[in-house]
Amino acid sequence: MTYTNLEQRIARKYIDLFTQFVPDKSASISISEQEEFYTVIKNLYQLVVDEPSLFVATLHEDDVSVFSNREIYDNLYPHFRKFTLSVYDLLNNMFLMGRDADVKITKRQVAILSKLGINDFNKLPAALDLDVNAG
Repeated sequence: MTYTNLEQRIARKYIDLFTQFVPDKSASISISEQEEFYTVIKNLYQLVVDEPSLFVATLHEDDVSVFSNREIYDNLYPHFRKFTLSVYDLLNNMFLMGRDADVKITKRQVAILSKLGINDFNKLPAALDLDVNAG
């Protein structure tokens, strides 16, 4: 893949590490609901790669040498961290919304969710409402 910015290079790990869909037949939600959840997350990760500017305002020119030059890397690390935290913050807010928690989402997160086809935050895929403490 050819990257146009470092954020894309960093984001690619989300796609590379994303597994194939494997349904849990003993889950409290249907296989189709599990697959809907899987698809939303997969599409989110693809959006992170395709449109990283949705997640942060400033993108950095792609240069793989950044990872071998400690001084440059150290200077850019806060930007990398901000980028990855923006993804984690969105995932966390999606989880909380799925549990009907009172969540303040940013305009940026609203735009991202809209790109994923999620305009009604009370209708997130069922898997986002799983009881993580069950079992």
